[in-house]
Amino acid sequence: MFYKIVVGYLQTNCYIITQDKKAIVIDPGAEPEKILSEIKRYGLEVELIISTHGHFDHIEAVKEVVAVTNAEFAVHEKEQFILKDSTNRAETVFGLDLGDPQCPDRYLQDCEIIKINTLEIKIIHTPGHTPGSICILYDDMVFTGDTLFDNTIGRTDLNGGSRDEIIKSIKHKLFNLKDETKVYPGHGEATTIGKEKKNNPFVKS
Repeated sequence: MFYKIVVGYLQTNCYIITQDKKAIVIDPGAEPEKILSEIKRYGLEVELIISTHGHFDHIEAVKEVVAVTNAEFAVHEKEQFILKDSTNRAETVFGLDLGDPQCPDRYLQDCEIIKINTLEIKIIHTPGHTPGSICILYDDMVFTGDTLFDNTIGRTDLNGGSRDEIIKSIKHKLFNLKDETKVYPGHGEATTIGKEKKNNPFVKS
C-alpha cells in the first residue's frame, strides 16, 4: 500500500509506502505538515526516509520529518555533493533559504534490499539525472524520482547530469522490469514500464 502527497512549489510527488503500519517516506520535498498529517492520520511508524536524489525539491522537508519521526535518512552515496549544491541552487534560483541539508544516516547501494518487518524494497541505482539518482522497487511498482516520467525523462543539464547515463539507466535497468510494472515518478502522473518502452520518444528502441 502507498499514499501519494503532492508538495511544494515544483509539485513533487512524495510517497509513503507502508505495510503492517511500518512505513518508508520517499522524497519529502516540501510542506512537512502535509506529510506528517498523513503519517498521523494512518497511525504509521516511519522507519526510513529516502530521497531518490538530492535536489532541493526532493529533500526540503527531510529535516522536519526526521525530527518528528526519528527515522533514518538515506540517499545513494554519490549524492553527497548534490545535497550540498542543491540548497545553494534553491536560494539562487528560487529565493528559498533552506539552510544546511539533513546529513544522511546511511548511504544506499545498487541492488540493496531493505527489509522492515514485512515491508521489502530494492534500490536500483539509475545515474543520469544526478550521479546518485536511484529508483525504488516495491512489489509491482517502481518509484523513479526524476529518472523516468510518463512519455519523457529527467533533465540532464544540471550539475552532475548525463544524457548518456540516464538513457543507459532506463534501457538497461528499468526496462528490464516487467512491462506491467507501474511507474510512479517524482512529478506528474503514473505510467508503466511497458508503455514507456513502446511510446517514450527519448528511449524508444
